[in-house]
Amino acid sequence: MKKVRLKNEGKLLILAFVFLVLIMLVLFACLGIFPFGKRCFLSADLYHQYMPFFAEYLRKIKAGETLDFSFNVGLGSDFKVLFIYYLASPFHWLSILFPEKYLIEFIAYLVVIKTGLIGVSACFYLLKKFDSKIIAAPVFACFYALSGFMCAYNYNIMWLDCVMLLPIVMYGLEKLVFEGKWKTYLFALALSILANYYLSIMLCIFLVIYFFGLVLINRGKNFLRSVGLFFVFSLLAGALSAFLLVPEVLYIFGTDFGTPTIPKKIETYFSILDVLARQCVCVEAERGLTHWPNIYAGAFAFILVPLFAACDRIPVRERLVKLSIAGFILISFTVNILDLVWHGMNYPDSLPARQSFIYCFLIVIMSYEAFLHIKEIGANKIIYAFLGATAFLLYIQKSAENEDVLDWVVLVTFLFILAYAIFGYLYVKNPDRFKGNNIYLFVLILICVIEVTANTAYTSIANVNRQDYIGEIDDYKSLYIKALAKDKDTLGLVRIEKFEHKTKNDLCLVGVPNASVFSSTVNSNVVDFYRNLGMRPSKVYYGFEGQTALSAALLNVSYMYGDDTHSSSLYTKVEDSGNITLYESAYKLPFGYTLPTDFDYPEKSANGIDLQNDFTEKLGINDKLFEYISGKKTGNNVKFTATEDAYYYALITSSGNSKIKVKYDNDKEKKWENIKNHSIIDIGNLTEGETVTLTNNDKDDETPAINANFYKLNEAVLRTAISEMSADHLTDVGLTANTVSGTITLTEPKKLILSLPAAKGWSLLLDGAPAKAETFAGALLAISLEPGTHDILLEYHTYGANLGLLISAIALILTAALSLFPLARKKNNLS
Repeated sequence: MKKVRLKNEGKLLILAFVFLVLIMLVLFACLGIFPFGKRCFLSADLYHQYMPFFAEYLRKIKAGETLDFSFNVGLGSDFKVLFIYYLASPFHWLSILFPEKYLIEFIAYLVVIKTGLIGVSACFYLLKKFDSKIIAAPVFACFYALSGFMCAYNYNIMWLDCVMLLPIVMYGLEKLVFEGKWKTYLFALALSILANYYLSIMLCIFLVIYFFGLVLINRGKNFLRSVGLFFVFSLLAGALSAFLLVPEVLYIFGTDFGTPTIPKKIETYFSILDVLARQCVCVEAERGLTHWPNIYAGAFAFILVPLFAACDRIPVRERLVKLSIAGFILISFTVNILDLVWHGMNYPDSLPARQSFIYCFLIVIMSYEAFLHIKEIGANKIIYAFLGATAFLLYIQKSAENEDVLDWVVLVTFLFILAYAIFGYLYVKNPDRFKGNNIYLFVLILICVIEVTANTAYTSIANVNRQDYIGEIDDYKSLYIKALAKDKDTLGLVRIEKFEHKTKNDLCLVGVPNASVFSSTVNSNVVDFYRNLGMRPSKVYYGFEGQTALSAALLNVSYMYGDDTHSSSLYTKVEDSGNITLYESAYKLPFGYTLPTDFDYPEKSANGIDLQNDFTEKLGINDKLFEYISGKKTGNNVKFTATEDAYYYALITSSGNSKIKVKYDNDKEKKWENIKNHSIIDIGNLTEGETVTLTNNDKDDETPAINANFYKLNEAVLRTAISEMSADHLTDVGLTANTVSGTITLTEPKKLILSLPAAKGWSLLLDGAPAKAETFAGALLAISLEPGTHDILLEYHTYGANLGLLISAIALILTAALSLFPLARKKNNLS
């Protein structure tokens, strides 16, 4: 369909960008997102992870620090690996130009810009591929840039670069296969891998499939040359990005994500027809643990994809290849083993079907190609396609098992399909009526824009109150300065935690050393350490919930943030700032404390309470740290009455209770989430005769009853243990962005424990000579020392970074040689 031609591609590309940016800005304004109101564009992982990581990145860059390590991400983390995983996009480097207080807005409007650029890249592909410069190209580009994938996951800012580059990489691969030209493919793929290696895994899987499809379309011409070029330049793209890719992959292999989770048998999640139903307009985005894909790519596709399949003007091989690939991806949404392969041999922890952006673009390509040939296809086929689409909608309205495909969703989709069918039929039947009359095409564009805007408004752009997210940052920082002034010289590192968390990365956002982190690059050994202590980590985070006075001390947590209700025998109020109160722990260990050289960490204990009792017993303390007070209590409302004035903990001994509420005699309440079997709950100080009630706070009536044991903390035992471990400790502690230094004097052999995660990147100089660091509890750094005075220097550099740089340097030289070789040959021929 060749109507309303513009003079050049540039105007159409600009139009695609403008369409999308205006749509996003209108939606931001309607939702009151800053500066149009007091809301901010934050949700899910952008709220929990990316914003805090961006804040730490910005802090390190402005301070001139190396990216290798951060003391503010959990107990300490390889920040370069985290940067590669989450922040490596070149667009993100622009954040250094913005004041910290507007970092949220930088991220929000970067999503807007990236959405516009995704439209530009899709439009570029459609214009280049089909050599048809019509205004419909930017409209169809909107279907990709605001697809179901984008509406569900546009807050995953590190993924958007790969979504943007997919059309460019596809165009480059087609140039490579059909013309032997490799530069576009090489540089676009390398940039995609650099920007986000994870989504690039899916892109590379698709490229292998698409390559053989292109070979089939090309009838096998120059097959060996094509295979050679594809292999060489795919490998070279990976090599160019190796300076980021190698350290990331080596690190990931050391986490829980490094071990594939192979299913025992092949299963299907749901039917293909139920999956196709999710292509309707305004289907609720799926971001949870179910496997439903987000595959909306415009209601027009319900008519145009069948027309693509029936269009004689499009070569049979091309139709077969594109429909087969789209069908294979569609099937892979439903089959567990295929789903596993697409996701890099690890099932996604929520945010399912992350390869759906590829499927969406294939649908847009086929829809656009059919649209170009709609006049030749004929009015009858348009009617048949409309009737087929209507029959399908009637089927899913009656039989679809997906609760997100509601009756009104089906009706809205039908109305848009009807509008497109009427437009297509009128154009094919009366093409002369469209000549010189742009009103019809304007109406089509308007319908498309209304559709994608409505779908985006309903399924996307979650937001929160801006002040609720960042309003107390200055209070946290000012109280941290107070804690530093009070204890920096004594402790070496002042680490603070919170009684109640909004996110696991609250204090990373503030820039304060802490003991919690939520990240896909989390150290799995620390996760195991926390679990053994009775805390409740997962594959992607470890958090401070479930701590005891001893475990807090072992982690060097010396202060706590909270409201003004947490004073107890363990925590003394220090100062207030705004609504935040700083508490000091009564039992603190320095950053570097000591244990006997032969001390054996009790890893095999049944639970965290037993482990900590075993721990103090191995220190030679006869009395138990936790005294067992009450037998197992079972029920949905478990009551416990204190036998004396003391500090108490509960140990949950059943599975299935994810939420528990603790109610006190004075009507005070505490709520706990993510409860697991053997989780420890901090009950707090109770007076003799005071009763607390543990209530099952799950809404699910089928949740098992609570099973709990209750324990009294023996503070005398704790005091003795803390005194023994801190008697000899690291002094004159010096911390830089990636180094730790200090001095310790011993009268007997001991093991120095540093509350930092052990990792391959650490190198140790002991008294000026290289030495090997050890681990404590399989997770923390440890150094065995003989009597005397010792100087310690630890330095962290990301493991594999130098190897990655070497590979990239070689690849860059090879790329330059391949680029210059044709010029040199041409020059020799001329001479």
